[in-house]
Formats: sequence, structure tokens, C-alpha cells
Amino acid sequence: MKSLKNIVFFILFLIVVLSLGALWYMNAYTMDEAKAFEVHSPNLEKKLLVATQGSDFKNSVTAGIVEHYEQDSIYIKAIDVSDLANIDPKDFDALLIIHTWENWKPPKSVQTFTDKN
Repeated sequence: MKSLKNIVFFILFLIVVLSLGALWYMNAYTMDEAKAFEVHSPNLEKKLLVATQGSDFKNSVTAGIVEHYEQDSIYIKAIDVSDLANIDPKDFDALLIIHTWENWKPPKSVQTFTDKN
């Protein structure tokens, strides 16, 4: 009976440790929300949408794209991927979606947007 009690205690302990580890992982590696911004006038003929998530790497990629096209007559709108539901892709000439796959799936907002469009 004592060994059964020890096994149950060990299993409960293992569940608690794994749960705490999962919470820590989600807190440490969950993507931040990206700041929305616009470059140039939305009245320009060419329009680029950049939907991204907040992370050092993705912010750097977005900044590089903006810097590359900053001197061109291109309207650039950057948003967080969670705002894709509010976007009509027909309003843009090009869409760039930068996101992290979690659990072998894209974020729900990205999946919904691509399925819809």
C-alpha cells in the first residue's frame, strides 16, 4: 500500500512540475504584440501590409523592410497578426505575414485570415 501511495505522489509531483514548466515556457516564449504604424500616405498607388508579431527578430525584419522601401513611393502599414481580421487584402498590392508557429500550427488569426482569403 505504501508503494502505491509513493507512486501516486510521484505522478502528482510530476504533473505539477510539468505544468509549471509549461506555464514558464508559455510566459517566456509567447510573442509580444507588435506596434502598429504606417509609413507614407495611404493615397499612394502601391501598398504593402506587414502583419507581424513582437520579437527582436521580427521587429528587425520589419525595420529592414521599411528601411529598404522608405525612399520609394510605397505606403507601408504594419500591424500585429491579431488584427488581420480587420484587413481586406484587396486594399493592398502585397501582404507579408511574419509569425511564429506554435505546436506545429500558425496563430489562429493567421490561419483564419489565410483560410478566408
